[in-house]
Amino acid sequence: MSFLDSKHQRAALIVFALGAALLWALGPYATGIIGIPVLAVLFAPVQNWLVRRGVPSSVAAIAVTLLGAVLIIVPGLLIAGLLINQAQGITQTVLQSPIIERFRSLQIRGIPVRAPLVSSAPRRA
Repeated sequence: MSFLDSKHQRAALIVFALGAALLWALGPYATGIIGIPVLAVLFAPVQNWLVRRGVPSSVAAIAVTLLGAVLIIVPGLLIAGLLINQAQGITQTVLQSPIIERFRSLQIRGIPVRAPLVSSAPRRA
């Protein structure tokens, strides 16, 4: 019995190849695809609690969605701000480093070599 003799086997191979291509294409979104059910499980009790208290289901869903967005976006913005401040401090430290001065006078076989970093660095007095 040879491989891919029947139409059924060829169709199965095509379906398998398309499934593999779909998984490969969705790979970058895996964290979001996995995170959505996790967030749904986390916030379902809050939505159910609001509905039991007499809040309409659609209003409770909007409130839970906004709560989830705030709980995800606000810490993300705070962390991003901290990272930006740290990056600025590191940049200033590197630009004030004595190594930059050594790059200014770097020569290879008498040819001056100036890195782009050196040309953007301020001169120290």
